Amino acid sequence: MGMHFNIEDSYARLIGMVLVIITYSSTMPALYVFGIIICFTLYWADKYMLVHYYRNPSYMRKEQALKAVYTIKTGVMLHILFGCMMFGQETILEHEPKEGESVPG
Repeated sequence: MGMHFNIEDSYARLIGMVLVIITYSSTMPALYVFGIIICFTLYWADKYMLVHYYRNPSYMRKEQALKAVYTIKTGVMLHILFGCMMFGQETILEHEPKEGESVPG
């Protein structure tokens, strides 16, 4: 059949994307929607390619899955850290009114 499916590359691509989304999503919640779309697309693209193009993949080792879980847990800590850092800035939500604009309150 086709080429060999490298499951490590697929895993790395998915985990990297999830870490970026987890890290920055506290200030950009739209990333969750993009993440769902990307995960859905990657799932179906990999599934289609596995069925129609690639040879049978090698077996995934338990260590790979455990490293992925550890990495995602680290991403959650990054999410908390970046969220606190971003929302802890006093200037992040400031707004200077333009000329002629009324200030509420």
